[in-house]
Amino acid sequence: MKEKSSRSNKTTKKQIQTDAALKEKKFLQRRRLFLVLILSAIACLWLWRTQFYPRSLVKKAELLVDSDPELASEYLEQAVSIHGGDYPEAQLLWTHALLEASQVDEALGCFSLIDEVAILDAKELLAVAELASRKGVPLLATFALERIPLDSPEHPEAVTQMMNLKLLQGDFQEVERLGMSIVDEPNFPVEVWILLAQAFERQLDPQPAFEAYQDYLKQVEQPRQRVFALRGLMNLSIQLGQFEVAEDSQNELFSLTEPSLADQISAAKLHRLRGRNADALEIVSEVLRDDPSQLAAIELRGMLASDRRDEATAEPDLSRVTQRQPWNKQAHYQLALSLQRQGKTEAAKVHFERNNYLTQLSLRILELQSLPLSDSPEVESNRLKELANAFDELGQFQTAQQLREGMPQ
Repeated sequence: MKEKSSRSNKTTKKQIQTDAALKEKKFLQRRRLFLVLILSAIACLWLWRTQFYPRSLVKKAELLVDSDPELASEYLEQAVSIHGGDYPEAQLLWTHALLEASQVDEALGCFSLIDEVAILDAKELLAVAELASRKGVPLLATFALERIPLDSPEHPEAVTQMMNLKLLQGDFQEVERLGMSIVDEPNFPVEVWILLAQAFERQLDPQPAFEAYQDYLKQVEQPRQRVFALRGLMNLSIQLGQFEVAEDSQNELFSLTEPSLADQISAAKLHRLRGRNADALEIVSEVLRDDPSQLAAIELRGMLASDRRDEATAEPDLSRVTQRQPWNKQAHYQLALSLQRQGKTEAAKVHFERNNYLTQLSLRILELQSLPLSDSPEVESNRLKELANAFDELGQFQTAQQLREGMPQ
């Protein structure tokens, strides 16, 4: 009996130990599971807080950036803050929102903090650049455009926007360089030809401007697009003696739009150069009836009078033009001829000399513009200063001002 009792006690004790071990094992399993759940929850919370939540803020901001840029800016500021200040996608959109809210200084500062090696969305960069240009922040527009890589499909459009910026800043050589860098690329924006034409014109280089307008017109069909180029081509054709091209351009222009006073004067110039002086005088007279102070028409009336040796009409008209436009070398020359025919030799000499001076000044401008950019700020500043002064003397005041604003400090 004692042996049975002892054996039973041992079995019970062993069972108790086994049960206790099982309970301990289950407890440890539950504890591990609980810890896993806690850690998973923490990980999910961290992931939501640092990844999904900022992303949701950016998504909300994308919907609000145009309609409520202030609220969009708040969302994006939170997103960037959660990311520790390094969230390029959000920072770019934040720049956009700040621009929309007209907080231009803040927008420039925000963009400057984006990691220099970050890959940014090219379409959003284009949007920021365009908006920055409209808001009068060309520096930010330039920064945005420069971040678009050469192999991006948006690169040609970026170059076009940059050309627009440089044209406004008076950097016509850079407009030319940028344009020529992409004209051989497939599907480059046709606007490039117009920008090149304007840059060549502003550099007093009519032949490539003439060709650029022609290239543009070969590729556009909409009347609204053609009108501006036709005006430029007509005026340059007259200047270059391409009278057939000028005639064709004028005919198409007048068929597409109501001719302005300037268009009518250009048509009168063409009539005169083609020997149709009566037609030219008729147009000039009509223009001056509408606007008696139209100086270009007064100049042309004086030239027509000079052509027929009507010095009594030619001299006062041309004198008025040279007084109001001392840079008008053509008017000086025609006045000098009229004065010379009247025997007023000394007076004629003054205007011949002025004409010669202005001609040499135009050549000097071409020379200065052909010089390579100098690494020396002083040398470059002196070149731009002389160039600006020369443009001033030729009546190109806007170009002169743009050059002065772009001088190295």
